[in-house]
Amino acid sequence: MKYASIVLIIFLFISGCVSAPQDGKSDKLLYQLEEKLTSPAVSVPVISEEVLENGLRLVLMQRNDLPVIHALLSFVHGGSAFESEETAGLASLTSSLLKKGTETKTASEIAELLDFVGADISASCSADTASVSLEILSEYTDLGLDLFAEIITRPLFEEQEIARIKQQVLSSILGNKDKYDSYAMQMLYEYVYKNHPYHRPVEGYEKTIPALSRKDITGFHKTHYIPNDAILVVVGDFEADVMTQKIKTIFASWKPGQGSFSEPGEVKPVSGRNVILIDKDVSQTTLCIGYPGFKRENPDFYPVLLLNQILGGGGLTSRVGRKVRTEMGLAYSVYTYFSSRRAGGSFVAFAQTRNENAHLSIGAILDEMKRIKEKSVEVQELKAAKDYYNGSFPLRFETNSDFAFTLFFIEMYGMGLSYFNDYLKFMNDTTIVDIRNMAQKYMKTEDYIIVAVTKADEVMEQFKEFGDVEVIKE
Repeated sequence: MKYASIVLIIFLFISGCVSAPQDGKSDKLLYQLEEKLTSPAVSVPVISEEVLENGLRLVLMQRNDLPVIHALLSFVHGGSAFESEETAGLASLTSSLLKKGTETKTASEIAELLDFVGADISASCSADTASVSLEILSEYTDLGLDLFAEIITRPLFEEQEIARIKQQVLSSILGNKDKYDSYAMQMLYEYVYKNHPYHRPVEGYEKTIPALSRKDITGFHKTHYIPNDAILVVVGDFEADVMTQKIKTIFASWKPGQGSFSEPGEVKPVSGRNVILIDKDVSQTTLCIGYPGFKRENPDFYPVLLLNQILGGGGLTSRVGRKVRTEMGLAYSVYTYFSSRRAGGSFVAFAQTRNENAHLSIGAILDEMKRIKEKSVEVQELKAAKDYYNGSFPLRFETNSDFAFTLFFIEMYGMGLSYFNDYLKFMNDTTIVDIRNMAQKYMKTEDYIIVAVTKADEVMEQFKEFGDVEVIKE
């Protein structure tokens, strides 16, 4: 089994369909690393993997230095990209309800049991996946794994809990409109991912949540929460053979699903310069500039990380930070980043500034994007970016949950455990010419979306400089 890596926060997966193994050899140990793999920065303990009879992929990493285990079970096609427009928010609602009661335990009994042993079980959902995690002291492993399995495979989805969680979601959606940074980002994605499932916010819409029924939720759970579309990573204080047997026992009755899943189509590029003003009675503008990026498996991933660190990912030491905030004093907050998703990521530049300075901030950001395309970066800039990643890389592997998260995405991309060695090698092999090539390829200064939460009548004329303007009244 191959492995791959992820560094940005974003949730990314392989494409294709998943189905249960048919060869009768699903419980065969596929491989085991008998010796530690050591990179220049990270010591990686022994790792083993097995595919169970029901198709569940199990990855184990022993770290016996602390009496704690972390389990992460993720469903490859459990995210919001696999719901319909009419049921937007269904995937997130389903994951939110897992801990709210099972066939044998109420929500309060689950909470009391976890509190009694000092454990935590959490569920989450992204555009691509749904995940459930367990953190528990190793002395309570049996208790924790039994509850973990029950929450995943036997949730009750009571009508009372559904109504309560739906109301919480609606309150969150309404409240988000007053959190201008997240609201601007949400609206940016609506336009960057237009006509693609990624345009939908994971939690859904005010108009779709009330109509979601228990039948919708149980149907989504039955279809998407299946072992032959899941990966379970367990990291911590255990013996691999003992843990493998425990997992086989607690998930023995979990049957594989019958269907297969198709990936959403690729994200289409943005054409032209487009400006959307979200009209609110505010004195401060929150703005985003963005456009589609690339998939995580793209080999340009590593040099683009360095490119972004120089451009706007390095805080006040980056070009955008120095120019917009330090030199021009225009913005309270300003940065750039590339994100990655299974069907395609995005580039985003973000800033918060006074209304009268909004157009100046946009102009300065676009100028820096053009400059990094037209002129090579300095040797010291590239060295500083490499130093940042050389220094921060080991810090991503301090806890069991850090390793579990990384191993899950490594498994998804199938690029091998060499990731732990290759990551810094790819970074350090990047040249100034590579950065220039990446800038010319990925800095889109004529094809973009600008979304600004602002007072439209105060900025309208200045924003026409950056493209065709559309105003959305709030």
